[in-house]
Amino acid sequence: MHSSGRLPRDRVLRATAAVNALAIILTVYAVLAPQYDVSLLHITTDNKFLLLCGAMALWGAAYGSWPIVDSLFADSVPTGGRDRIYTLMYSSNYLASAIGPLLAALLFWLRGNSWSLHTLGAVVLIGMAVALVPICTIFMFNDDNSLDAEAGPITEALLQPQKDVEEGPGERKGTGGRERWLCLTPTAVPYLLAASDTVYGLASGMTIKFFPVFWIQEVQLSPMAVQGMAAAVPFLLALSSYAMHPLALCIGRVHAISAVKLLGGFLLVWMSLDQGMWRNPPLVVCVYLLRTMANNSTYALQKSILMDFVPKSARARWNSLDSLFVFSWSGSAAFGGFMIAKWGFGAAFLITAIMQLLAWAILVPLVWLVPRSMPIPAALSQAQDQAPPTGGVEAESCLSSAAAESTALLSGNLQAATPIAVTATNTASTSPVGSLR
Repeated sequence: MHSSGRLPRDRVLRATAAVNALAIILTVYAVLAPQYDVSLLHITTDNKFLLLCGAMALWGAAYGSWPIVDSLFADSVPTGGRDRIYTLMYSSNYLASAIGPLLAALLFWLRGNSWSLHTLGAVVLIGMAVALVPICTIFMFNDDNSLDAEAGPITEALLQPQKDVEEGPGERKGTGGRERWLCLTPTAVPYLLAASDTVYGLASGMTIKFFPVFWIQEVQLSPMAVQGMAAAVPFLLALSSYAMHPLALCIGRVHAISAVKLLGGFLLVWMSLDQGMWRNPPLVVCVYLLRTMANNSTYALQKSILMDFVPKSARARWNSLDSLFVFSWSGSAAFGGFMIAKWGFGAAFLITAIMQLLAWAILVPLVWLVPRSMPIPAALSQAQDQAPPTGGVEAESCLSSAAAESTALLSGNLQAATPIAVTATNTASTSPVGSLR
């Protein structure tokens, strides 16, 4: 959604909140309305199906507002302090995606373990009631209160010549010289991240949808074991995502991302080549869970780097590229099904791993382009010097989540505190776990 470049972002979000509300109303009506057959284009179906199709279309239209929410979120956190607050947001999102299935399972247990429309309708109604809360918070967003210089990109700070005394060839006293790798400069960072994400999407889409079939046919897990593993994955992703922050503080964001993604690629290679492992369910499940954690725990760090290297005016457009990832992920599933049918799971896993390692290789130049410790742009330093002693935004190398949210609330930047809750709106319509890599 690019309308945010022409209209105030908070106004666009209020319009999409209204679309969300219509989606909730139509979904609730589809659940409660009496069921009867209807004829559409000489095809007989029932009214509930058509109502749900309309509701899903509204949910999809409202989902397009997420890039705007994400850009407001980035604009409300000072440059250099986004890694931890993004980690908190995505960890919360993963936890929400786990709590939903667990609550649904509890409701099924209380109302009878059967796929009846009555029980399914109750699950949907509870989800719609929860979705109302984040929709209300969208009306609190105020684009006028977003940060200016404090949230700006660091690209210019990395490219500008340093005034410190040179100490040696290519070295300067203080923060260091220009960041460069071959012909690439920090302006290439967003493009490298987008290219890597697209390749990862194509690779992961080939196999991720077919893992349930793999567990049942090849590993011969019971249905309850498969569901239990599916419920455990979001909790593990939340923990691993949060653990990435201290690792990034120790070795740098790019080094942490590179090491973990390389591990995930090699674990999938192991799964593809050692098919004897498939007859050892505890081992193959552990390898799969480690692989899943490695491939999906770096997203918050990658997004924090992206937001640090793009200007405020372009953040919504860059966030919209996530839809390209979803498209590539979905489109490659058809090719993955063909590979599995023709050559088996082992070959499909190996091809997926090779493409994921290629995506990892695209990120390697970031080791030279993204500094381990984030430099503070000159505009941000001036803003800090001129900030009042209270109520201002303090730019630290790493903000704690509580400090980030408290600062946002004190300075009127509600958008920095609310996007974590707004993710529940997207969870109600499209679970983030559906895009596992």
